[in-house]
Formats: sequence, C-alpha cells, structure tokens
Amino acid sequence: ETFVTCGSSSLTQVIAARRIPIAEKTIVDLTESMGVKDKKDVFGVDPGLELSQLAKVATELGKKYSFTVVKKQIRSKADFDEFVRDVEKVGSDTGVDIIINYHSPIVTRPGAGHFTPVGGVNTHTREVLMSEANLASNPPYWTSFRTIFEAMAAPGPEGSRGYLLIQWH
Repeated sequence: ETFVTCGSSSLTQVIAARRIPIAEKTIVDLTESMGVKDKKDVFGVDPGLELSQLAKVATELGKKYSFTVVKKQIRSKADFDEFVRDVEKVGSDTGVDIIINYHSPIVTRPGAGHFTPVGGVNTHTREVLMSEANLASNPPYWTSFRTIFEAMAAPGPEGSRGYLLIQWH
C-alpha cells in the first residue's frame, strides 16, 4: 500500500493467495505489538523492515495459519545452488512460497532494499517471476536466477539480503 511496507505487503500476498483473508494493516500492527518495530519507525526515518524482522512476524503468523518460515541469508556465491533448488520448489510444490529481499537497482528497478514474493518460475529459461508488492509503481517482471541472486547478495543493513522460504503444512 505504501513504498515502505513492501515486506508486509509481500507477506499479505502470500497468505491471501492461500485463501486466508488478512490485511496488510494486520501485519503492520502485529509488527508493532510483537516489539519488532514501532509503526512510527516503519514509516519514519528508518522505513520498512529488514529480513530478520519480517521473518519474526512471518514466524508468528505461521503458528496461526499453519506454515513455517526459514530465513535464508545469502552469504557467498556457494549459496546459489541452494537458492535455485528452493526457488524451483515454488514452481513444482504447491506448499512452498518465497519472499525475496533484494537490492532493486541491480535488477534495474527503482528504489533500494525491496521485498517481493515469487510468483512463478521458468526452469527452462532459469527465470523467476517477481510478483511485486507495489503494483502501482512496479509491474511484475521476469529476471534470471543469477541476477536476482546477485541482488540478494548485495550489502544491506544486516549484511547481505536473502529470502524467506515459507512451507505450508
């Protein structure tokens, strides 16, 4: 809904795609009530969420909605094969979702740090469909496994970025 709630929006999209009604505001409120980050800070000088913060909120929601969350930070180029295996599960396993946290200029998109759910995978072309959290400013797009991996490996406030692997029960 805003430029700084892409993490909350991505999580909302993933949960809502499972036919579970949830509002983005619910996730932002939960972020504050859990002590992860105050709303005034989410929308303030240090906007948005970091990967570890979204992982905490997602893990709590998973207890209610029957999913588990694994935070995967990109630490080296050796993580590429594991990322490919995980992202290919989205295309072949209906019980897996991924939310990617990446540095958007690397994929020639506006902004800086960004979250987007994976909307699809083409294993033949080795591309991932980035669904996009803010459709008003960014339409969905395809990018190569390698390019999005490099965008996740870019330095961020917590070191490198990464992704959340969400497994539904």
